[in-house]
Amino acid sequence: MLKTNSSKIDYDSQLDCVIMEWQGIVALNTLKVGAGQALQLLKDKQAQNFLNNEQETNELEFDKQDWVINEWFPQIVDLGLKSYAIVVSADYFDKIPQSQRKSKVGNLNIHYFDSLEKAKKWLG
Repeated sequence: MLKTNSSKIDYDSQLDCVIMEWQGIVALNTLKVGAGQALQLLKDKQAQNFLNNEQETNELEFDKQDWVINEWFPQIVDLGLKSYAIVVSADYFDKIPQSQRKSKVGNLNIHYFDSLEKAKKWLG
């Protein structure tokens, strides 16, 4: 397990999944370091699934979203992941339009959840 003040990254062999959990306010540099560590673990384990738990953090500001979408996300798509679950707070989940809670990028299925249990069930 890799752990910093803002993140915890682990591998779940039953789900064949890298699980990343964020806490508090995440600075852009911290996001880049944590995302880089998660990417390396995805490569090392050749995992098919990724779970991004954002329940304990604030929404990402535009500069962070931009970096995730344009820099980090293409790298994980290129790895051939099967599923990407994003767990957000119930308040944030309710703001996501129903049509945007599920999507697909290439062969990667992306799904938003309001609980960790639902996300793990979907990945399993």
